[in-house]
Amino acid sequence: MNHVRKTYIEFLYPGSFFNESSTQKVKTRDVSKVKVPKNAFGFKFFDILSVVVDVGGKKVKLASEQTNVSPMHYYGGKLYTVAELKCDLSNDLLVKNVEGEGCKKAILCRTGNWQPFRRTDV
Repeated sequence: MNHVRKTYIEFLYPGSFFNESSTQKVKTRDVSKVKVPKNAFGFKFFDILSVVVDVGGKKVKLASEQTNVSPMHYYGGKLYTVAELKCDLSNDLLVKNVEGEGCKKAILCRTGNWQPFRRTDV
């Protein structure tokens, strides 16, 4: 069975309680070719593998979960260490959330929201 691999980009936007997102198919993972939407604060690439199988004489398309997921790419923003957050902002909830995610840094995104900044993030 031959599978088809398609690459996508997922843009993240600030939401009320959770981040919102939009996804589109892309031909390349070249970040220099990405046009980040105005309200997006970051993006990641991922692949979906699909295959068409015959089930009782009917063609059925099966698709994978996200695979080959890239690091999160933040567009703009300013990085802060947890130590800086404790000193400069006195925001205990933000510090607890960042530390709770196992991160040592957070990013104040260009859209005004905070995100934990993981070691693999760009």
